[in-house]
Amino acid sequence: MKYLGIGGIMLLIVLSTPLIVSIQLISAIQIEMNEEYSQQETLITKITGNFIDALSSSNIFFYKGHNRQPTEFTLLKIQDDYYVYAILSNKGPGNYSMNISGLQYKIATQVKNDDVIKNFTIKSDLADFYVVPGVVKTGEDFSLELTNLRDGAVEVEITSKNSSEEEGFFESLFGSGASTQTVTLSAGQTKKVAFEFDDSLNESTMKEITLASENITYSVPVYMETENKTGQEDVGELDFESPLLNISLATNSNTTRVIYLKNKADASVDNISIYVSDDLKPYVNLSITSLDNLDENSSIRIDLIISSGAVEDNVEGQITARYDGSENNELFAYSSILLNFVEDYVPTGDDIVVINTKTCGELNGTVCGQNQTCSGEQVYAQNGNCCLAQCQSPGESGSTGKYIGWGLVILIVLFLGWFFMKKYKKVNNPIDLIREAQPKK
Repeated sequence: MKYLGIGGIMLLIVLSTPLIVSIQLISAIQIEMNEEYSQQETLITKITGNFIDALSSSNIFFYKGHNRQPTEFTLLKIQDDYYVYAILSNKGPGNYSMNISGLQYKIATQVKNDDVIKNFTIKSDLADFYVVPGVVKTGEDFSLELTNLRDGAVEVEITSKNSSEEEGFFESLFGSGASTQTVTLSAGQTKKVAFEFDDSLNESTMKEITLASENITYSVPVYMETENKTGQEDVGELDFESPLLNISLATNSNTTRVIYLKNKADASVDNISIYVSDDLKPYVNLSITSLDNLDENSSIRIDLIISSGAVEDNVEGQITARYDGSENNELFAYSSILLNFVEDYVPTGDDIVVINTKTCGELNGTVCGQNQTCSGEQVYAQNGNCCLAQCQSPGESGSTGKYIGWGLVILIVLFLGWFFMKKYKKVNNPIDLIREAQPKK
């Protein structure tokens, strides 16, 4: 047997390194997502890897810098992969990350539990529209809900990435023999686009629906499942009435706030668990922590019993409602909670700030331009500060004031002129004393 020299060993290492790296890349957890998103955009992510533990929602977190961000998302498992979608609402521009932690997975033959982090950026511009759901797993007809975030109309072209290869897919989906459809959304409008299940499929298949406007494109994965096509039941959809509670109270004090959990769909919801995040647990207790079911189009009141700490502090977290979805998937509803502990704080009756989830167009307002100011009432809408009065450019309000001022000056001058003319009219007509002294005939 011949022994390899140093040169042979080095050559073997060089040749084997790409193979080792490729094995590690295949086995490691991969998070496929965009590097940049617009505000209010739907984030759609695919997660692949050699998982030892099943990935659950408790393993997924969103951060801005080092600060955890309450984010409502949905997790679906399709075959061996996982998909996450979330609407990036109430998140300003900046650097964010999606973190997977507390999970065991394999890289080659090694078992790892290190955090997996994927960075992304949210830009300052607003998305044209968002889509819900961002991932579909179905054995029956389904729909996508599109919401226009702009103050003007938006046209969305819906098509299939693989339509040239499999025309029958979209002919079946649209039910009209068309592979492309254009939907027009008016300002602030939400519209459901219905699709039909492809009954010609003999086995479960992953497809993709593309939705494109002028400034944004979504690729929505659609898993058409033939194994469980029959026997599926409709599932309701939960939502908290207030997306954000901002609560201030004095140190070493107690208060109570109310939030409503509503089922906004035409189907009931079962096995509901309600809880607060770890940061809030020392301060917040809930009047209800579980429900067997919540009927369609109904709501339930939840009391938040809050006790502040002994020192001034700001605590951020969320209240979560977890419930059963279709095909044994877990679904979630969230509301962010901000607690402000202030020494000697005196309640003003306006401790709770609710961010409006409607767009400015839906509120019949106007988003003022960069150099404009609002002449009256403003509210915070989904797409920014919304002026319910008139947007004014620089100098407009000042010019109006000048006109009013000069008008008042002119009126005063006219009045004084009239007054003096009336008062001193006789002075302008001198009396003839000689004529007055003569006897009258």
